[in-house]
Amino acid sequence: MKGRLLFVTDHVYYECDGEVYDTFGFNYEFFAPYLEVFEKVDVLCRLKSVEDSTGLVKSSGDRLEFHGTPAVHGVKWFIDSMKYFRPFAKLIDGVDAICYRIPATAAWNVHLINQRRKQPKPHIFEFVGDPLESLLSVDDGRIKRQIMLLAGRVHGQRMKAIVQSAKTGSYVSASHLQSLYPPPANVNTKAISSIRLNEKYILDSPRELPPLNPIRIVEVASFVIPKNQAYLIRIGSVLKEKGYPIELHFVGTGAEQESARALVNQLNMNDDVVFHNQVTGFDNIVRILDSCHIFCLPSYSEGVPRSMIEAMARGLVCVGTPIGGIVELIDKAHTFPLDDVEHATQFFAQLIDHSDTWMEIGERNIQKAREYGQSVLGPRRIVMYTELRDAIPLD
Repeated sequence: MKGRLLFVTDHVYYECDGEVYDTFGFNYEFFAPYLEVFEKVDVLCRLKSVEDSTGLVKSSGDRLEFHGTPAVHGVKWFIDSMKYFRPFAKLIDGVDAICYRIPATAAWNVHLINQRRKQPKPHIFEFVGDPLESLLSVDDGRIKRQIMLLAGRVHGQRMKAIVQSAKTGSYVSASHLQSLYPPPANVNTKAISSIRLNEKYILDSPRELPPLNPIRIVEVASFVIPKNQAYLIRIGSVLKEKGYPIELHFVGTGAEQESARALVNQLNMNDDVVFHNQVTGFDNIVRILDSCHIFCLPSYSEGVPRSMIEAMARGLVCVGTPIGGIVELIDKAHTFPLDDVEHATQFFAQLIDHSDTWMEIGERNIQKAREYGQSVLGPRRIVMYTELRDAIPLD
């Protein structure tokens, strides 16, 4: 084992009393595959100071060091963030290799600094989402949408430049992102989801369904515009009007949660919607999944969603919009149109009316989830990180 790796991401971590935390999945265990190959991993990320770590999971630990830029967002981050990265030039000089988790503005800034060196450090990429889709919203007006389309194209071209000069890399999708942002012909990439799914959470066969009154539909996602929780709330309201005993469950927090609560109140659905807020510990999320019947992602931007794979592992019926890597996980018959409440409601009504097929769907989903187990994806990660380590020039 040799070398020092710089892991670059736009993700926001939280600093409290000298330790670093995350809200959900990027705990210390997440970095284990990198630390298995490299002596030390430096994480360059957005960092926010908090006074209380309650409800957070610990990310910092042995041989892992975090370096923070301000937790800036929006246009300011996209256009004017290089000033936050210039002070890290010495950090870049001191590492042996770089892993870019993209799409990320941080990745582009570090890439520019690295490429200006006389001998750039070798790098790989981990492509986890479409940079264009991540900037668009179904609620955008025409002018804002045009601006976001332009920004998305610029962001996409930047990510392509990172891909084109990489030693190797991975995509969370099997084909979706590869077709949009292909690697050079001589670079052998891998399809590796970012999920860390312990096989102990994958059921052997579908569990007995909970009682169907109410019919519980769950979404596990941050409350940000791309996750589109408001769309599911509107669908649930129409289903309720049609007499279906619907109960919606939302796991996660975020900037859009208050507007979602206001919409629930406006549609008189307070008794039909449960906000679980941030749930820490995967066992607690599993308990919520196991109490529900249908997992739904009404998103308009997704890579290959980890939360859907986790729901599949528990044998839930999984549905979503035909976006990004969602269609690599579920059959087209289990997708519903985006931004079309009437047709989406018809889709759910038909699904509920044929609940006798749910066990069969659950069996198929469990088998699909097995493809994403840690014993399957873990060795692929180690191979990729080893290829990067072996590309480090000899002293």
